[in-house]
Amino acid sequence: MEKPERIYLVGMPASGKTTFGKALAKALNFEFIDLDEVLVEKAGTSISNLFREKGEAYFRDLEKEILENTIPARTVIATGGGAPCFFENMDFILKNGFSIFLYVPVKELARRSMQQHGSRPLLNDFKEKALEEELEKKLKLRLPFYEKANLKLSGKEISHEFVISKLNQQ
Repeated sequence: MEKPERIYLVGMPASGKTTFGKALAKALNFEFIDLDEVLVEKAGTSISNLFREKGEAYFRDLEKEILENTIPARTVIATGGGAPCFFENMDFILKNGFSIFLYVPVKELARRSMQQHGSRPLLNDFKEKALEEELEKKLKLRLPFYEKANLKLSGKEISHEFVISKLNQQ
């Protein structure tokens, strides 16, 4: 099988979609696009400001529009954590490319989120234990969408070498 034209990365906030996506894109000689960065550029403000000033519904509408209009070939696309879970976004992802779910345990997500405080509007107001509980709750709701992905990676599997070997086996 040929390598897919587009590879979509899905998973919880702080699961490493951007970091992993950049490494995978470089290894495949693909372009890398972070949908959150495109959204911030288009909106002219931060995601936190968008949530605060216009609300989550506005954010999700804009996110869907950007997802559907960001489909160049030979691209690794890191989606926002909630993007696959709204509208028919996961179906769009599955129809337009190969999807990879990056699974990271909740404790690790909480640790990473605490280090990145301020950049995750739905998680900013939590202390560590409450953050773990909130992440657990969100993961439970999002898992049915994430698990539709073509490939699930966790632990040491989250490496561009592993993914390339899997793509070559297809």
